[in-house]
Amino acid sequence: MTAEQKEEKKVTGSTPFAGCLIMILALLVMLFLVGFAIWSVFRLDEEIAKFTQLKARPVPVASLEDAEGTLNSLKARFDTFNHQLTTDSQEDARLTLSVEDINLAIAAFEPLKELRGTFHVEAIENDTMRVAVSFKLNAKPMDNSFRYLNGSMIVRPELVEGEILLRVLSLDAGPQPVPEEFLGHFSPYRISQRYVEDPLIGPAMKRLTGIELRDNQLQLRRLKNENAPAPITPEQAEKGKMRFMKLFGFIAVIFLVGVAVVLLMGLRSSRKKARQNGPQDSR
Repeated sequence: MTAEQKEEKKVTGSTPFAGCLIMILALLVMLFLVGFAIWSVFRLDEEIAKFTQLKARPVPVASLEDAEGTLNSLKARFDTFNHQLTTDSQEDARLTLSVEDINLAIAAFEPLKELRGTFHVEAIENDTMRVAVSFKLNAKPMDNSFRYLNGSMIVRPELVEGEILLRVLSLDAGPQPVPEEFLGHFSPYRISQRYVEDPLIGPAMKRLTGIELRDNQLQLRRLKNENAPAPITPEQAEKGKMRFMKLFGFIAVIFLVGVAVVLLMGLRSSRKKARQNGPQDSR
């Protein structure tokens, strides 16, 4: 047998089976990853169903009866503070609100109407607030039904990039404990996100330099010698990165195992063909 015949024998003896097998296994790995992502979403939905209800349980709304004088005083304080924030005044500006002030503002002021029946401050203790909530959540992926998170949470207000956030420290929604995964996604709660583009509230929030709880009251401030907090602290960034890396690492390991299996099977197939072609070429 000539060298050309041997070469032709090797070429014609090859088979596309190994390449097809690699493609099939790669497709199976991809389908597994997609299936895992879908399963994770539905698993989260099952966990949410354990501590949510099908009906809302509205929280208290402050009574406006005989509150005209208090409302006028509260509105005047808001107007003065907003004027100080939105002008070029170099004076320090502060607005201090009690629990009653916050709940009365929610009950009476039109921009805060979406919080009525869903958000009610029960107490301010040290540097945290206890809040009764009734939040509407999506019940299932790709479904138009809803469930309700009825309970209370302990929060700490923060100021981030001109937006007031609530750092959720704990959440009590009934006999079933709230999973850490949900609490991690829920916190921080962006209570003022809807007001960022508001022509009145948005610019005022962006001028704030600080927010804190002091003497059982909430204080908003704009101080000339104080800078607004950084967008995100290194600790917060590290926590977020760690959660992402754990999930990414798990998926990457599964993918690499699948690739390794595909390559190993392809290598074994190549060696088997080489052994089969060896005796034929020697003839």
